[in-house]
Amino acid sequence: MSKDAVNYNLCKTNSFKKNHLLIFVKAPIPGKVKTRLGKDIGHVKSANLYKEIAQKIILKCMHPELYTTLVFFYPSNKRAMISQWLNIEDEYLFPQICNNIGDNMFNAFKDSFEIGAKKSVLIGSDCIDINKVIITDAFNSLESCNIILGPSFDGGYYLIGLNKPDRCVFEDIKWGTDSVFNDTLKNVRTNKMKYKLLKKLDDIDTLEDLEKYDILNKSY
Repeated sequence: MSKDAVNYNLCKTNSFKKNHLLIFVKAPIPGKVKTRLGKDIGHVKSANLYKEIAQKIILKCMHPELYTTLVFFYPSNKRAMISQWLNIEDEYLFPQICNNIGDNMFNAFKDSFEIGAKKSVLIGSDCIDINKVIITDAFNSLESCNIILGPSFDGGYYLIGLNKPDRCVFEDIKWGTDSVFNDTLKNVRTNKMKYKLLKKLDDIDTLEDLEKYDILNKSY
């Protein structure tokens, strides 16, 4: 378990469910988040859009009766900003402490299982179509599969679920490219993991994505 997770004393709590939803977020700082969008609509507006969209995604995905939601934030020195923005209690907040997204995801799964999870599902904060029905389906599928993947149209994935923290899933991935999903699936097949794929969904990353969802002209 990471040093930060130990500091929260989460391993001693009895209030956490056996299913954990892990959500990755970034501090909504202009010029540091949604930079591709920022080039088209301005960094302040793109950061505000991300702030609103991410908050809506988190609220509609939380389901405390079925699973515990943990938020993993970046950068690691923005705990106060994240806590105030999302109004989430400190024990449910974890910093992302690595520069590599794969290492951060593996560590998130590792911490989750070490504090008692039997199944964990991780999502980002970019897929506006994600919801608790999809997430519940992922948890249910982990009864018979080792890994669940929700591919996105940009070549990555919006969801990954595991029933144990397996580092091989995150190795030799060209992060930030359109080969992330295929690289991951290659690892899964090479290691003979039983898997299931969810339906393909969009992330909100570009001006075209905003126009598709008709949210560009909304007030954020």
